[in-house]
Amino acid sequence: MAPYGRSVTHADKLNDPFDPPFYFITDFNKDYQALIKYVQQYHPDNLQRFKKHLPKKNWENFLTQIEEYFNKCRNNAFIFSTCAIDNNQEHPKDSLYMWGHYGNGHRGIAIEFDTNLLKRAVLKSLGKKVTEETDPLFKICYQSDQPKITCRTIYQFVINNESSEKTELFDTIQFLLSTKSSVWKKENEWRFILSNNKSKRKIGVALEDDTITALFLGCRTEDHVKDDLIFEIQHKFPNAKIYKSKIAQDNFALVFEPLF
Repeated sequence: MAPYGRSVTHADKLNDPFDPPFYFITDFNKDYQALIKYVQQYHPDNLQRFKKHLPKKNWENFLTQIEEYFNKCRNNAFIFSTCAIDNNQEHPKDSLYMWGHYGNGHRGIAIEFDTNLLKRAVLKSLGKKVTEETDPLFKICYQSDQPKITCRTIYQFVINNESSEKTELFDTIQFLLSTKSSVWKKENEWRFILSNNKSKRKIGVALEDDTITALFLGCRTEDHVKDDLIFEIQHKFPNAKIYKSKIAQDNFALVFEPLF
């Protein structure tokens, strides 16, 4: 897969206030009595055990801890978004929607990169190796409603008395990070999230020479910007191909001409 990069940006700078949905939303309105009613109805044998592990006096503190976890995630999250090449959809570099919405009205650029090399660079920055379990890129799921924390999820977390990384609650929180509104479905997005608790301004990942395979300049990219970009790409990624887009004469489409 050779996706097309958009940007690495802090979560607070994303244009969608619901992305990522770092909100603790339940299907029982965070009502402790509704939670107890669920346990009593479906797990009566464990009702007293549940109350012992999570008494009403601790419920507000439990909610606060989860909210603090979400706030920490948002404050430290830097997100890289990309569009994968999908045979069933429009090629990302040909998408007028993407150029208009994310390419600064065709004044920006599109970057094609080697997925495996990018993964390796990201994991190296985290001190990890590339495996199926450590793959940093994940596909975005699109749906109409925000995912919700259910009574069953809370029950399972409390009764198992395990660390959050081994429970359905943790899986649900992870799913929140990979869910967006269905209105964005045309983007066919993949992303990875890096954490930096020292700054909201930037985060860096060292890339190998062949990581970027092509650069596509927008049809409105200004000459001084174009020259700077070409210089940087040729200097840091000498094997990358460079293309300039033009407006097609007979269709609502772009034509890409090689510059180098």
